This record gives sequence, C-alpha cells and structure tokens, in this order.
Amino acid sequence: MFKDTLKFMLLCSGMVFLFSQNLSAQKLKPGFDKEEFIEMVKIYSRQGDSSFFYGIPDPAEHKMVYRSPVVGLDNRYDLWVSSNNVAVLSIRGTTSLPISWLQNYYSGMVPANGEISLNEKKKFKYHLADREGAAVHAGWVIGFAYLADDMIPKLDSCYKAGIRDFIMLGHSQGGAIGYYLTSQFKYMQREGALPADMNFKTICFAAPKPGNTQYAYDFEYLTRNGWSYNAINADDWVPETPAGVQMNTDFNKTNPFTDPEVILNTQKFGQRFVLKMVFKKLNKNPRQAHKVFKRYLGNRVYTQIQKALPYYEEPQFLSSSNYVRTANVVLMSGDAEYHKIYLDSPANFTVHHMMQPYYYLATHYR
Repeated sequence: MFKDTLKFMLLCSGMVFLFSQNLSAQKLKPGFDKEEFIEMVKIYSRQGDSSFFYGIPDPAEHKMVYRSPVVGLDNRYDLWVSSNNVAVLSIRGTTSLPISWLQNYYSGMVPANGEISLNEKKKFKYHLADREGAAVHAGWVIGFAYLADDMIPKLDSCYKAGIRDFIMLGHSQGGAIGYYLTSQFKYMQREGALPADMNFKTICFAAPKPGNTQYAYDFEYLTRNGWSYNAINADDWVPETPAGVQMNTDFNKTNPFTDPEVILNTQKFGQRFVLKMVFKKLNKNPRQAHKVFKRYLGNRVYTQIQKALPYYEEPQFLSSSNYVRTANVVLMSGDAEYHKIYLDSPANFTVHHMMQPYYYLATHYR
C-alpha cells in the first residue's frame, strides 16, 4: 500500500513538474466554459474503448495518471491532471453489465446521511446534506461510497503534490455519483477532514436526477456562484429519470397541502365538501404510486443487490420518491444537421445519450 501511494505521489509530482511552465495559466473558474467542457467530453470518452470515443480527439491539456479498480456495482473512476495543475476525477457511468443497470433501478429513496458496509470489517459513513428531509438514490449511494473510499487517499496525495483544484466529472450514472462525491467532500472540508483550500467544481453531462428537492437545495447552495452544472442534450431521456412521484408530504413544513383542513374549513359548506373530495383523490393516487415504487424499486431490488454485495445491509427507505433536476442546467439543443445525423430510433434508445452526440453539441454550442 505504501509503495503504491508513493508511486502515485511521484507520478503526480512529475506531472506538475512536467507542466510547470504553464502553471501561471488561468486556473479553475466557475461557470460554463465551452472549451473546458469539450475537454471534459474528451476525457470522459476515454472510459471506453475506441468504439466508445470514435471520432473524438484525445484530450489536449490532460494526462491520465490513475485508473481505480472496479468496485461496488461495476463502478470506476479515472484521475487526470492538466497542464495548469487541475485534477479531473472522471466517474464512469452505466456499463453493459446487468448489475450496473440494477444499480439504476434500485431507486428507492434513502436519507442523505448514513452508513454503508463496504465489506466484513469496514463501514463508510457519509454526509451529503444538512437540510432536513434530504433524500437520495439508494443504488447510486452504493457506487458513491465505494468510489469515495478509494478516492479520498488520492485527493490527499494530489494535495501533497501541490494540486488544489479538482473537477468532479461524470456522465449519466457517473454524474449522479459526482453530485454525491462533491457533497461529501465539501462537508469533509467543513469538518476539517479535507483541506479548506481545495477547490471543487462539478461538471456533469447527461446526469439523471440525484435526489429530492431538499437534496437539490442543499447541493445547489454548496456549489453556488457557478461551481456546478449539468449539460443536457434536449433529446436525451436519461436526465428525465428517475421517474418521480410528488406527494403532499414532499413540500416544506410550512405549506397549505399537508393539512388542507386549515384552509378548507374557512370555505362555505358546499365548496368545502367538493374541495375535500378533490384533495382526497389528488393525494390517493400519488400515495399508491409511491407504495409500488418503494416495494419494487426498493425492497425487491435489494434482494438482488445483496447477492452481489453480501455485506450490504438494507437501508431505511423513505416515504418519498420525489426526484428533481439538480444543479445549473446547460441546455444543448440539436440543430437540423444534428437531427440528420442522430435520428430518433425506438431500436436505439441511447442514440442521443452517447459521447458522439454530446461532442457534436459541445463543439456547435453558441
């Protein structure tokens, strides 16, 4: 372990020395930058083989210095270092393995703070939000926990090598996990477990919805002033998932929906009678839909997850499935030429989700 850590530190230090002539260049900045995003697409595309990144050039400013082992539910990340001393942690998204897809389907909501057993001897405690009621995706929390366990020592090694700026990069499932990693590291900074002068920027593309409104509020406050975004192809279905069900219990505490009797009792008898029937029907269907959601995409899928991860314990699923879009959105809409190249097809549901369409949209973005 010590030899591997020393080798990694020397490699990072060598990268910093190699690029030392460029260290005066502009460092990490908030907000969307077209050229930066194009470079991120190039970096992430190297998570796959030549067919995965076909037609996409090599990254211009970064070199890969580390590839993690495959952990959790087929999760992995790469570490790249740039010519101006910025580290990029590229988090792999869904793969072709059934267990990777099962991770997506395992979408029962769990509290944003908790603990996961990684193996017989080790548990990983996580803190992803301060806001009361914040909830996240059970499957992606698993991938996050395993990757964070490997990633934290690498952050420390990068810091010792002189690196202060970090980009959390993720596509699809990797984007959702990237949200959680950013939250974890920001709260670790608050507790003094990571240096305060580490700077994190979250760049996702094609990322799905990672949690409920309270988690979104918490994440967006942590990364306020332009330190996170999700680039979305307007024709891509993945950012529209997971399907969510909003109930009257999903609102902030002070609201007129949790206890409508307060308002309804001020109405005339006829209006009160009709409105009570309306509220009852409106609440009944979402509650029933959530029960099905929780039973099949929570409890039932857990039995399959537990076969792959025998030390993983079933979490406490929350009475919520209100997934919402998170982070600043950079919308990329294809032009007429794009739609000639990438045709809608029921036989190819990833046509708008892969690297090539996102690279096209990035290079044509205005």
